[in-house]
Amino acid sequence: MNLVTVQSNLYSRTQLTKYQRPVMLWRWCMVVILLMLLFTHHVTWANDKPTEQQFSATMTISPDQCVAMTEGQTCYVDIELQWQASSIGEYCLFSSRQENALQCWSQTSKGRFQQEVASTQNVIYTLRKQQTNVRLAQSELEMAWVHKRRGKPTTWWRLF
Repeated sequence: MNLVTVQSNLYSRTQLTKYQRPVMLWRWCMVVILLMLLFTHHVTWANDKPTEQQFSATMTISPDQCVAMTEGQTCYVDIELQWQASSIGEYCLFSSRQENALQCWSQTSKGRFQQEVASTQNVIYTLRKQQTNVRLAQSELEMAWVHKRRGKPTTWWRLF
């Protein structure tokens, strides 16, 4: 036996036959599918633990938009927030404009809040469970303008 026949014999042994290729491909597909199921099942286990996020709440804001004349101008509006939770508990209302709670309620499942707002940016209100600080509901007061602010004023020249 010479070197060429030895190499060709080794090469032919490592090549898969036309029947072995689909079997190998099928095995690799099964391994990938099993790994995907394993990781998906792990995520499902993590979501099965009872959390505070399973509590539900709704919150409405009225009005939900504040209109000023020109963009960037301070907008003034009196808002009213109403919320309702699925269970009785201790809840706090927060604003994106400050760190401290605007108001907290104890041993209730619904509440109402009124405030005069003066702002140039959107304000997000969130209802949280007091002990865990988990967000249960969220509403946004959006700023709107009648006229957009223009960048540089353009100069118009007229001959007549």
